[in-house]
Amino acid sequence: MGIFRKPPFAWDLHTESDLSFTLPRFFAHEFRHVRQLELGVARGNDPEFNHQYRVTLRRIHSLSLLLKDVLPLLNIDY
Repeated sequence: MGIFRKPPFAWDLHTESDLSFTLPRFFAHEFRHVRQLELGVARGNDPEFNHQYRVTLRRIHSLSLLLKDVLPLLNIDY
């Protein structure tokens, strides 16, 4: 598996899934992927690191915005 391919999220999601349990694990999974890309972004040798870094951060941001009404702990002001 290359650095650009992150392992899939290991939790099955269902309509009855407990978001307070699942979402923190999903966010941690995404943040781990971002952390793996940081050195490549800092070096600046391959623009794909920067692309994957930004895509992952946007995924986290988008999900946070979509769920802001059910995730009061995020307390996002936009």
